[in-house]
Amino acid sequence: MGVPQDNPYKERNWLRVIRDVYKLRITWVMTILAIISIALYIFDYIISRQVAVSQSVALWLLFKNWPIRGLADACLTTLIIGFAYEWIVRKESEAALIELISQQINQQKTAIIEEIPRALILNPNVITSILKQSRLEDIIRTGLQIKLGDTQMGTDIYDGLLRKTLSYEQRWANYRYKITLSTIRDENFPEIVRHKFYDTIIDLRYDTKLTKDRFVFRCVDDIEDYDKSIRDPNFEFTYIFPPAHEFPKIDTTVFKVDKITVNSLELNINHQTESNGNLLITCDHPELRKLLGQTVTVYYRYIAKLNKRGHLFTANVIVPTKNVVIELDYADTDIHYVNVLDFFVSTELPKITYLPSLAQAHKIEVEINEWAFPKGGVVFVWVLSKEMNNMFLQPPPTRKQRP
Repeated sequence: MGVPQDNPYKERNWLRVIRDVYKLRITWVMTILAIISIALYIFDYIISRQVAVSQSVALWLLFKNWPIRGLADACLTTLIIGFAYEWIVRKESEAALIELISQQINQQKTAIIEEIPRALILNPNVITSILKQSRLEDIIRTGLQIKLGDTQMGTDIYDGLLRKTLSYEQRWANYRYKITLSTIRDENFPEIVRHKFYDTIIDLRYDTKLTKDRFVFRCVDDIEDYDKSIRDPNFEFTYIFPPAHEFPKIDTTVFKVDKITVNSLELNINHQTESNGNLLITCDHPELRKLLGQTVTVYYRYIAKLNKRGHLFTANVIVPTKNVVIELDYADTDIHYVNVLDFFVSTELPKITYLPSLAQAHKIEVEINEWAFPKGGVVFVWVLSKEMNNMFLQPPPTRKQRP
């Protein structure tokens, strides 16, 4: 059982005691009693003098019979008792209270010691105020190493995944990516184009804090250029269209941004060709700057050609995004069946829904109600109806060799 080392009143002089007593509410009562007792003693003295001098004055004789001195003695006695209580009883009470608090602190000491480092480590305000950004990175990396029990793996995960994720300035939420494939019915296109390609309409919507005053899109024909472009935060979206004999150059017949809005503000769209033949689309509006720093809803639609014999469509998440829904509608095509391959970088498995049913699906929805990180996404791989024909599956005839 702990005992306090020092009595808080051990070295106090009488002036400090008076000061402490003065701070209490009882001070007012004691002060009043002191004033009353002094006033009564003075009044009693005056009456005694006046009666001795003027025996004939009835007024002074009347006051002479009042117990004024007794009242003064009573007030003085009460004042002395109150002061003695403050000097003796209260200081002992405070010493006992300090001893009780010390006992409780000693009992809780271990728990308090354990909570202090936890509060220092986990409290965001404390961490922000005392640690530099580089130190925070060291703490996260060390925590991963301890959690995994593997120093190299913890370092690689931080440098390979978390650091890249933290480098993205944008965060998206409520991401809706709808792909609609359809047969090309525009007879202005040659029959070979209508036979080999699909019209692809993509509607994309998400919520974000606006950090830029224009949106830039690209259409490229090279996979290396595509990979570089989707990692560049200056580009909103990049579409890859592999070289095709039917489309000798990339223009708006291959890819175009049809519409883009930020909240209710519709942006201006400008298509232009880069020096390397790729297509660059810039979308802006003079009023867009007013929305910077606000949470907005971005929507855009683009229309592109897609080679059906490529047998796949890939949808990537390009920034850290929460709550992702990617939908493929292929009802107006000659696709027989679609396989779904997801490669989301996330803590949860996506929910995959086939509509109206798995056996007769013409629409597929992939949903993940969690954070998804770049370059995760989903690949839709299909089989065409004509490829299910037995004649299609037979090997080509071999030529007979001349004798």
